[in-house]
Amino acid sequence: MTAALIDLSAGLPEGAAFVSVREDAIWWASIATPIELLEVMTAALKQLGRRALHLEMRKRLFMTLWRSFTKDDQARFVDFARRVSP
Repeated sequence: MTAALIDLSAGLPEGAAFVSVREDAIWWASIATPIELLEVMTAALKQLGRRALHLEMRKRLFMTLWRSFTKDDQARFVDFARRVSP
């Protein structure tokens, strides 16, 4: 049980030397748990939304999410957006 808890508590190792922000993020995301990924992404989106000149970053994140959906999910989202748009 201890080994499983250690595996589920993924995170950055103490004192690790990293090369670049993108490489660090890719590495961390590869070992993070699904709940860690969700919470970090949610927090990041909220912070980007509060900062000036970050629309392009939010667009990149949106497109990454968009591409992760199936074609059916994309179509349902477009239909939903059309219904709720003023």
